[in-house]
Amino acid sequence: MDKLNEGSLVAYLRGRGLLEQGEAGEVRKLTGGYINVVFRLFRAAPGSDLIVKQSYEKSERTVLTADIARAAVETRVMRGLKEWIGEDCPTPTVIDEDAERHAVIMSAAPRDAVNYDDELQQGVVRPGVGKLIGAYLADLHNATEKRPELAADLSHNPGFALRETSIRSILARNPDLEDIVDRAFWLNRCAASVLVDSDLTPKNVLVHGSEITKLDFECAQWGHPALDVGVVLAHYMLHAVANPAQSGPLLAEAADCVERYTATRGGADEPEFVRWAANYTALMMLGRCDGDLILDLVRTRRRFVNSISRWLLIEPVSEWDDVLAQLHKYAALSLPG
Repeated sequence: MDKLNEGSLVAYLRGRGLLEQGEAGEVRKLTGGYINVVFRLFRAAPGSDLIVKQSYEKSERTVLTADIARAAVETRVMRGLKEWIGEDCPTPTVIDEDAERHAVIMSAAPRDAVNYDDELQQGVVRPGVGKLIGAYLADLHNATEKRPELAADLSHNPGFALRETSIRSILARNPDLEDIVDRAFWLNRCAASVLVDSDLTPKNVLVHGSEITKLDFECAQWGHPALDVGVVLAHYMLHAVANPAQSGPLLAEAADCVERYTATRGGADEPEFVRWAANYTALMMLGRCDGDLILDLVRTRRRFVNSISRWLLIEPVSEWDDVLAQLHKYAALSLPG
């Protein structure tokens, strides 16, 4: 597979018929994900910038790996979101797909968009983003729920191995949790009812004005909706542990996300759903402190994150207030003194 780079991108896009022969532009390599490369082409016409993402078989920065067929599934999902949810879905629009190079060309977010994870790591907690994330998640689950044609089409995505590995890899350090991990993935498989994003993390969200753009769908697969809620809550909690001075605003955003999600999702307040969401929250937190992909922001707090994740797994919860109260309690333990 030919790998794209800054020097070849303009000629590549001309060859795809996406740029005029005389048109040029500035190419920048973006941070991208853990297992792909992403470029932005800055064009003269306002709002016409292009994003080019090329997927690789193996990560160049981590031990993560997933079959390259995930690239085609990701593009299928991105196209589908605009159909299932609508054109106002806060996700990029697919402009072109290059199956041979495992590349997708898509619309770009506004130039002033900032990465949500970067903001959170800088201690900036922008009010309202949690609600936008909850709205996107509710729309995704409501639009895809119990659609047999989607269940058949998206029942297996090799990219989901990235999410499963990030959690299952905790067993090397926590072998006593094998039954809990097995049950979590059994539920995600056997009680699957919606398309699960599986990677709704701050690094995959751009914030611009009062809107967001959700990026990266290579882990998306038919699954259980509680997994998505757990992934979101886990990352708010991890940021709260890393920056305890901002734990109040961070967990307020988490609560707003849950409130917005449950407002339009039938069954999301039921005790069984709440318990599983809490379990997925704990397992995702463990994945980020004890798995194959440890987040730098909690690298020095790994033992503490392990402890509070285990507490969350065993403490009984039946309502969202229980879960949120526990997160506040554990975050308070991070405060100095």
